[in-house]
Amino acid sequence: MTACAATNCTVRVQKGHLMCRGHWFEVPPKLRVAILNSYRGHETRNYRECVRKAVEHIESIEGVFQDVFPSGRDARFPAGHPKGREAGQSPSQSPAFIALPYLGRAS
Repeated sequence: MTACAATNCTVRVQKGHLMCRGHWFEVPPKLRVAILNSYRGHETRNYRECVRKAVEHIESIEGVFQDVFPSGRDARFPAGHPKGREAGQSPSQSPAFIALPYLGRAS
Protein backbone atom coordinates (compact mmCIF):
# COMPACT_ATOMS: atom_id res chain seq x y z
CA MET A 1 0.00 0.00 0.00
CA THR A 2 1.07 3.55 -0.69
CA ALA A 3 -0.30 7.04 -0.03
CA CYS A 4 -2.60 8.95 -2.37
CA ALA A 5 -0.63 11.42 -4.54
CA ALA A 6 -2.99 14.30 -3.70
CA THR A 7 -1.61 16.91 -1.32
CA ASN A 8 -2.65 16.39 2.32
CA CYS A 9 -4.52 13.15 1.57
CA THR A 10 -3.78 10.37 4.05
CA VAL A 11 -5.78 7.63 2.31
CA ARG A 12 -3.76 4.50 1.59
CA VAL A 13 -4.14 3.10 -1.94
CA GLN A 14 -3.19 -0.23 -3.48
CA LYS A 15 0.17 -0.63 -5.15
CA GLY A 16 -0.13 0.50 -8.77
CA HIS A 17 -2.79 3.13 -7.98
CA LEU A 18 -1.87 6.79 -8.12
CA MET A 19 -4.68 8.27 -6.03
CA CYS A 20 -7.64 7.35 -3.90
CA ARG A 21 -10.97 6.99 -5.71
CA GLY A 22 -12.27 10.40 -4.61
CA HIS A 23 -9.25 12.31 -5.88
CA TRP A 24 -8.85 10.22 -9.05
CA PHE A 25 -12.33 11.18 -10.24
CA GLU A 26 -11.66 14.87 -9.55
CA VAL A 27 -8.98 14.74 -12.28
CA PRO A 28 -10.37 15.68 -15.72
CA PRO A 29 -11.04 12.59 -17.91
CA LYS A 30 -8.57 13.61 -20.65
CA LEU A 31 -5.80 13.99 -18.07
CA ARG A 32 -6.67 10.60 -16.52
CA VAL A 33 -6.34 8.99 -19.96
CA ALA A 34 -3.00 10.77 -20.54
CA ILE A 35 -1.71 9.51 -17.16
CA LEU A 36 -2.73 5.93 -17.92
CA ASN A 37 -1.31 5.98 -21.47
CA SER A 38 2.04 7.45 -20.41
CA TYR A 39 2.26 4.97 -17.50
CA ARG A 40 1.52 1.98 -19.74
CA GLY A 41 3.89 3.28 -22.44
CA HIS A 42 6.74 3.78 -19.92
CA GLU A 43 6.99 7.46 -20.88
CA THR A 44 8.48 8.61 -17.58
CA ARG A 45 8.91 12.30 -18.40
CA ASN A 46 5.36 12.66 -19.77
CA TYR A 47 3.95 10.62 -16.84
CA ARG A 48 5.57 12.91 -14.26
CA GLU A 49 4.26 15.99 -16.05
CA CYS A 50 0.72 14.58 -16.19
CA VAL A 51 0.81 13.63 -12.49
CA ARG A 52 2.04 17.12 -11.60
CA LYS A 53 -0.87 18.65 -13.55
CA ALA A 54 -3.34 16.31 -11.84
CA VAL A 55 -2.07 17.19 -8.36
CA GLU A 56 -2.15 20.92 -9.19
CA HIS A 57 -5.71 20.54 -10.47
CA ILE A 58 -6.83 18.88 -7.23
CA GLU A 59 -5.06 21.57 -5.18
CA SER A 60 -6.90 24.27 -7.13
CA ILE A 61 -10.25 22.57 -6.44
CA GLU A 62 -9.62 21.95 -2.74
CA GLY A 63 -7.97 25.31 -2.11
CA VAL A 64 -4.78 24.03 -0.53
CA PHE A 65 -2.94 27.04 0.87
CA GLN A 66 0.58 25.89 1.62
CA ASP A 67 1.84 29.49 1.48
CA VAL A 68 -0.41 30.48 4.37
CA PHE A 69 0.65 27.62 6.65
CA PRO A 70 4.27 26.67 5.89
CA SER A 71 4.15 24.19 8.77
CA GLY A 72 2.02 21.95 6.57
CA ARG A 73 -1.18 22.35 8.59
CA ASP A 74 -4.15 21.81 6.32
CA ALA A 75 -5.70 25.21 5.70
CA ARG A 76 -9.15 23.71 5.01
CA PHE A 77 -9.69 23.03 8.73
CA PRO A 78 -9.65 25.55 11.60
CA ALA A 79 -6.91 25.50 14.20
CA GLY A 80 -7.60 22.87 16.82
CA HIS A 81 -9.52 20.61 14.43
CA PRO A 82 -8.07 17.05 14.51
CA LYS A 83 -7.44 17.05 10.75
CA GLY A 84 -6.04 20.58 10.77
CA ARG A 85 -3.45 20.23 13.50
CA GLU A 86 0.23 20.16 12.72
CA ALA A 87 2.02 16.85 12.40
CA GLY A 88 2.93 15.43 15.79
CA GLN A 89 0.73 17.83 17.75
CA SER A 90 -1.79 16.20 20.02
CA PRO A 91 -5.31 17.64 20.25
CA SER A 92 -4.74 18.69 23.87
CA GLN A 93 -1.95 21.09 22.87
CA SER A 94 -2.84 24.64 21.93
CA PRO A 95 -3.10 25.22 18.17
CA ALA A 96 -0.25 26.89 16.31
CA PHE A 97 -2.65 29.37 14.68
CA ILE A 98 -5.45 31.10 16.55
CA ALA A 99 -8.11 33.00 14.60
CA LEU A 100 -9.03 36.27 16.29
CA PRO A 101 -12.74 37.14 16.48
CA TYR A 102 -14.07 39.75 14.10
CA LEU A 103 -14.65 42.92 16.07
CA GLY A 104 -16.52 44.82 13.37
CA ARG A 105 -15.55 47.94 11.53
CA ALA A 106 -13.36 50.41 13.38
CA SER A 107 -15.14 53.72 14.05
